[in-house]
Amino acid sequence: MTLVEEGIYLSGPENGSVRLELFLIDVHPTTNGDYAKFVAATRHRPPQHWPGGRCPITLATHPVVWVTWHDVTRADRRQVPHYAKFLAERRWAEREDTADGR
Repeated sequence: MTLVEEGIYLSGPENGSVRLELFLIDVHPTTNGDYAKFVAATRHRPPQHWPGGRCPITLATHPVVWVTWHDVTRADRRQVPHYAKFLAERRWAEREDTADGR
């Protein structure tokens, strides 16, 4: 894990300014292979881009995409080693949704 300092960051397709408090984030992303282990162990739905619901071997080492916060909260740290990264991403989403525009 590494510390991300408090500050203003660019976020989203428009590169809008977002103010964030300091937080920790995993250095390594959760891969499709990591997430495939979680899907196999729990029978949770796979990401929509996996053909036939199976992780393509060519994407096994790529960061997992097309998963929601709700998908990830069903995972635990033994099944998804880089679970903490998702928690940090939630911090980004929370900051983008603040009413005062910080």
